Amino acid sequence: MKNKFTYPSEKQSGEKLTIEYLTHLAETKKYDLGGDIFEAIIKIVPQIAVEAIVVDSIVNPTKVLLTWREDKNYKGWHFPGGFVRFGEKPENRLKTVINKELKATVKKYKRLNRIYNLIDSRGHTLSLCYLVKVNKKPVGGSWFDKKTPVNIIDHHRRILSTELSWY
Repeated sequence: MKNKFTYPSEKQSGEKLTIEYLTHLAETKKYDLGGDIFEAIIKIVPQIAVEAIVVDSIVNPTKVLLTWREDKNYKGWHFPGGFVRFGEKPENRLKTVINKELKATVKKYKRLNRIYNLIDSRGHTLSLCYLVKVNKKPVGGSWFDKKTPVNIIDHHRRILSTELSWY
């Protein structure tokens, strides 16, 4: 005789409520999960992110714009970026990120060929990286040349090294 595992009733009701809530969001096409639910989901489900490598030139970049990030996930200089929302094209998320984080618009962009795979304390992220030229001087951030700052977020340093041969 097989033993059938059952959750304690408390867990069953919590699990059932979660499933009902997520089903309701999907059926009503309300995909904004809120911070806590989103953070829990990305711990177990891979997410797609866009990374905006804002440069002075798409063809021959000599400078990159980095912004300072200091939160519970990361501390250091980094590329502006964000997670692609359900039903959203990555290029639209890229434009939204540039507008929100830099108060600028995308003038030109080029998607890089590699997809970067990051597994860290936040979860599992697949990053689509873009070289981006903006239409005006961005609000915030600092420009760096091929010698990037020591306190750049490590996976962004690796991307610069691999894609642009920067150190």
